[in-house]
Amino acid sequence: MDAKLKALKVVDLRNILATARVQVPAKATKNDLIAKILASNAALDTYAALYPPDDLLAPPEEVDWNEDQIDTPPPQQQQQQQQQKVAPAPAPAPEPAPQSAPTPAPAPVAPSDTTQSSAEDIELEKRKQRAARFGIPLVEPHQKKTRPAAKSAAVAASIDPKVLEQRAARFGLNTQAPDAKANSNGKKRSAPTTQDVDPEELERRRKRAERFGTGIPRIQPNMTPELVKKTTDMGWSQTDALWVYTSLPEPLLSSELERLSFAHTKCDTDVVGFQPCPNPEETSQDRFVINDWPLPNGTWIFRAIFDGHAGHETADYASSALPDIIKGALTAVVEKDAHPSSSAVSEALSNAISSFDKGIGQAIVDLFPDEQALAEMPIEDIQRIINDNGPNSATILKGMRGTTALVSLADPAKANIWVASLGDCAAVLGLKEISGEWNAQVLSKAHNGENDVEEERVRQEHPGEEECMMDNRVLGAIAVTRAIGDFSFKLPAIYTERVFLNSNPGFLVPDKVRGYIGRSKTPPYMTGVPEVEHINLKALNATSTFLIMCSDGLTDLYDDRLKLNEVLASRWVGIVGEQYGLKDRKNLALTLLRDGLGADEENKGEKISRMITVEMAFKWMDDTTILVVPL
Repeated sequence: MDAKLKALKVVDLRNILATARVQVPAKATKNDLIAKILASNAALDTYAALYPPDDLLAPPEEVDWNEDQIDTPPPQQQQQQQQQKVAPAPAPAPEPAPQSAPTPAPAPVAPSDTTQSSAEDIELEKRKQRAARFGIPLVEPHQKKTRPAAKSAAVAASIDPKVLEQRAARFGLNTQAPDAKANSNGKKRSAPTTQDVDPEELERRRKRAERFGTGIPRIQPNMTPELVKKTTDMGWSQTDALWVYTSLPEPLLSSELERLSFAHTKCDTDVVGFQPCPNPEETSQDRFVINDWPLPNGTWIFRAIFDGHAGHETADYASSALPDIIKGALTAVVEKDAHPSSSAVSEALSNAISSFDKGIGQAIVDLFPDEQALAEMPIEDIQRIINDNGPNSATILKGMRGTTALVSLADPAKANIWVASLGDCAAVLGLKEISGEWNAQVLSKAHNGENDVEEERVRQEHPGEEECMMDNRVLGAIAVTRAIGDFSFKLPAIYTERVFLNSNPGFLVPDKVRGYIGRSKTPPYMTGVPEVEHINLKALNATSTFLIMCSDGLTDLYDDRLKLNEVLASRWVGIVGEQYGLKDRKNLALTLLRDGLGADEENKGEKISRMITVEMAFKWMDDTTILVVPL
């Protein structure tokens, strides 16, 4: 096995680990990647699925890939074919002229189309027959007038210059030749002239130049900056593969990043949603919701991010249905008490999310309530039930896929904030002290196998099951320990084996799923119960506050991705704090995205160019969604 893995490229090894959802350091060597695969059952299963023993991927050795393999005729034959294709049919030999009276050569005559002439004669004959048949006069067709050929330069030069001046004066024409020196750059085309720019545009360019440390460019009509193509190993120094990317200059770099990230502001919240991979099968599975709810005691602020995985279905369902469920639960609370306790809101928020998740699983169980009957049911009957391209199919897919959830609520006075986290999204509160200093406070929890607290919780719930956590993953397969959906880790294994594995569409890597079915003994191994954090903003005496919410795609852009509390939270709050409250500020979510894309590299602009333009068919970074919510 070790020799087979060494035969693969580094990019292939990374693809195996990424498909198996095994975390890998950005600067891992080839030996490190091989060791990761050998130590992970999930990665080994993925390798077996991607590279079957009899798979012949290499081209035949007798083929010389450095030679042009296109069948082309020899040069002489190719020339003969070209001559046959281009050369006109030989004209008939002219009749010999009489010898007695030589005549002068006739003037050149434009070639005539004999086919066209004969067709016109036939048409004329038809017209005569119709005229005779119906007793009407013959209407001769109009002859098309041909435009006379333009006079040659010699003829034009022979005209008296005084006559030309008189004509110019009569018709208001300019007879002066253009100044070649003024409008020429020594080439055939005249040099482009600079375009006048209004003062407002010049001011905008001056600000962009100050912002990015560049000069103020002159605008020239129909001129675009010359873009340079480069190659990169994407930071994988041990790889033997290179990809092409485009180095973008400013301000094109900033405008392209803004376009690709869909940067905008909604309900005073700055938003970006970013996944630069152009492959339509790799579109972002992140979703976000921004709502302001007018309730009986005032307007509540609701913001949420859903980071889907293994498919879009659960994230789509959660983002469309869960907000209304939370709103209903919150409405019931404030109708009982216009000033509810923090614990009442926390409980309503937690119960709404966990009940929503349980409902997804219960809908699956309702299709097959008897496990014994499910075990004995013919596969054809199961497939007929679950693959109906209707409600049953939707029910199954919502349970097979999964999504993390990060939800925030702020009361009408913005005196209290609640954050419910389920998975590995991040929420950071920015606080400006009276002294003017910005401080950061993390309000979310990291529910994944890299969190020792979460790993210990799973192990305590499944005593004696050593394989309940493997390679920092639940059952050695999934990184997050809490999520909505993912019922192959929550229901008995019979549902995964008999139902989920017979779904169409199904799992991305079915063999990986089959690999952990045997380790599922006492489900559930994952939970849909969130952790809720409440903060009394008034008690903090801060002069300004804001909330940063993001999917784990942002944290993964940094080498310090596991140091949210120690490093990243303060960094983000400092970046946002510099612009927060300014009248002419930038999109704050876009500012954070830009920092992440250019992180840990001296030439940040070049790295950002590489990250947003590299020509790869698979994802090179995780889906990234960022919200910056003023409070």
